[in-house]
Amino acid sequence: MVEKMNKMKGKFQSIPSLDSNSIEPFEGLVEAYYQINGYITSANKWFWYWQDPKRHYMDIDVLAVNSNETIIVSVSGSLDKKIGLSRNGRLKDEMLKDLFVREQAYMRNVPQYQWLIEDRSVKKVIAFIWGNKLKERLLNHPKFPKNEIKLLSSNEILSEFEEKIEILEKFQKSNNPFLKTIQLFIKRNKFTEM
Repeated sequence: MVEKMNKMKGKFQSIPSLDSNSIEPFEGLVEAYYQINGYITSANKWFWYWQDPKRHYMDIDVLAVNSNETIIVSVSGSLDKKIGLSRNGRLKDEMLKDLFVREQAYMRNVPQYQWLIEDRSVKKVIAFIWGNKLKERLLNHPKFPKNEIKLLSSNEILSEFEEKIEILEKFQKSNNPFLKTIQLFIKRNKFTEM
């Protein structure tokens, strides 16, 4: 993959980009998930890359950083949109081969971002809402790189919030709208169960 990224040098934006406001609620939820787990996050970092005959744009959905690792998260409503299996059960290799390559090439091309991917652990995550059955099939598929790409479902994210919500309410002040909404739903569910 490093060789592929080196070939792309110069074909990517080489200056830092600003975060954009998240208009996708699930992206905001994923960002909050990494924050409650001790990461500093950045989201919706748009950048350009050149692919003949024109310039294209894409973004890093969520970038989560702690003292020793960088996590690049691709967020999707449906897991099948990011990677999947064909009807005959074959892994869709064309979707897999370029996954996360452009994001890493961009960070390698920006001097201020190089530290995010050089000499540290870089993890790749696909966070999704729908696709739990597909996730199980992918994890059992012999060609799926389960050691390279983590599949994170919305159920796992919400369970983590549910586990930590009381601690968050007691010891942390936040005006994060996603966190506040989750707190309301969890309180409501606990109230209706009584």
